[in-house]
Amino acid sequence: DRLARACLRASALRIVAPTAPGVRARVASAIYRGGHFRVEAQIEARPDLLLHLTLPEPCAVALGAVVNVAVDDGWIIPESAED
Repeated sequence: DRLARACLRASALRIVAPTAPGVRARVASAIYRGGHFRVEAQIEARPDLLLHLTLPEPCAVALGAVVNVAVDDGWIIPESAED
């Protein structure tokens, strides 16, 4: 198995219904940034990793809530092919 990294922009992430395809994450913080909120969420499968989302106001997510995050766009950066 090879490892890869994902490069995601906050603008390409959005909260979707629990039954929709997405990444399960727990809301760690929500900071008001004037017209929108910057939300940090810990990925359930990898709590050491944070997703950063931008949500419009009013922000309807509560701290500690489990949400489903859809990824609309991003890049996969493969591990080096050299062994």
